[in-house]
Amino acid sequence: MKNPSVRQRQRGVSIVEALVSLLVLALGMMSFAALQSRLRLNSDIAKQRSEAVRIAQEDLENFRAFSTIAVDGTIANNFAYDSGTAAAATKTVIANNVVTKTNTTFYVNRVMSVAPRATGITDTPVKNLRVTVSWADRNAVDQTVTGVNQSVTLRTVISKSDPAVAASLALAPNGSPVRDLLGRDIQVPIPAKSLGDGTSAIKPLSAGTLAYVFSNDTGIVTRRCTVSAALVTNSLTLADLTSCTNVSAYLISGFVRTSLGAPDATNPNDVAPGGVTMRLDLDNTVPPTGYQGLATQLTSGYWPTIAGGTGTTIGTGSTTYSTPECSSEALQTVRYTTPVSFTQVNNSVTTTVTSTIVVAIIPQSVTSITPATVAPWVGVAAIDATTKILNPVAVGEKYVGFACLVYPVDLDVNGSTANAYTGRLAIWPTSGWTLGTTSTTFKICRYSADYNLNGGVFVRTTSGGVVNVAGTHIRSIDNQEHTYAYLNAAKSLSNQNFLIINGNRICPTDGVVEVDGQGGENYTDETTVTHQP
Repeated sequence: MKNPSVRQRQRGVSIVEALVSLLVLALGMMSFAALQSRLRLNSDIAKQRSEAVRIAQEDLENFRAFSTIAVDGTIANNFAYDSGTAAAATKTVIANNVVTKTNTTFYVNRVMSVAPRATGITDTPVKNLRVTVSWADRNAVDQTVTGVNQSVTLRTVISKSDPAVAASLALAPNGSPVRDLLGRDIQVPIPAKSLGDGTSAIKPLSAGTLAYVFSNDTGIVTRRCTVSAALVTNSLTLADLTSCTNVSAYLISGFVRTSLGAPDATNPNDVAPGGVTMRLDLDNTVPPTGYQGLATQLTSGYWPTIAGGTGTTIGTGSTTYSTPECSSEALQTVRYTTPVSFTQVNNSVTTTVTSTIVVAIIPQSVTSITPATVAPWVGVAAIDATTKILNPVAVGEKYVGFACLVYPVDLDVNGSTANAYTGRLAIWPTSGWTLGTTSTTFKICRYSADYNLNGGVFVRTTSGGVVNVAGTHIRSIDNQEHTYAYLNAAKSLSNQNFLIINGNRICPTDGVVEVDGQGGENYTDETTVTHQP
């Protein structure tokens, strides 16, 4: 027989249990549906916020992208800095008008105000701009501008800077970051007199009537002036430079030393064998695109034969050079003591200085070195000669100083680069001596070396590499290192020095320049190479 109690335990699920299970399942499904709705809302808002940020950034940049400072009605679609006012209008960006489609409409509101400025400053330095982009998400009851419930705000300042100034970033630099002791560009000749207004002046000939005015920042000659022959470089003032012509030119300057017998490049103090004239030949050939010139331009065979003191222009370009001006003068160095009055403090010890040593350059034509004969050449009045020039003496240095003013042209036919020139500087003996390779003739050496230790001349090889070997196209050259010829030079060049030796001698060389303090302490490189003949 079957046990009746067993049959009672084998009942089905009650209706109550089924309903409870269904309720639990329904609650779970409702929670999941709510989660999905929330995820969709958050995703929607994230997309809308990203688009709102883009719209706000675009609006800010539109105000920052002004093309002029003042309003100019002659320029089509011109937006000026002065056009941005505190009453900048709002705008509406409909979803269908944006690249990224969204299911709402964005409302853009701008608030622009003038930034606070210090008392006494009348110009407006910057404007403050706040852009707010608002919109109604899917939870907003009202989807119009009055029902917005989301927003993004971006702020910026707009500087009153003329956009034209930005064009200067594309201009090739003319100056040098290195300055001499007077804070001038290193290409301004050291003897030039600082005029106190950011310029310096020099007379290429002591007794001449011509003076050149340099920009201290760039080393470019900006004015060519006619002055009194009685004035010397040291006495030039702004008041003396009134009869001037504005120019944009470069000056090539330096000294010609002489060492007869065994060549000495360190102390070459012999007198030149005769008159010296500087000759500058120019080349208007357009440099290859991206390069400064051709390797053949650094060889003597490329240039015309040096016969006479007047240079010529060669080349295949269409530009025309103005005639350069070259001058030279036999000079010497003198030293004297002059009274001064100032104090200096060193380690808390105060010292009174009553005199200082002056080294000056005067013409070799002054053979008797006295206060009276030195005074006219150093800017000292004759009445003060005996009190300001004490114990003058010639130090034994004799040389020829020269200067060549060259007017650059648009050599590379590119208006965005600085005007330049390609030229070969040479010496022509005017009297008393000739060039040659015998003991009775003379040879011209030029002081030239890789002074900055960067490899010197870089060319393009047939494989396209950039290495310091023979090639065809000059990629980079340091003209200031006194190369045989200056290629696409866009600056003044000083210390372009030469050495005259006997024709049967070899141009002297120097040791390695000491740069780390561990060797022979040779801080200058006085290496010379043959230049002529």
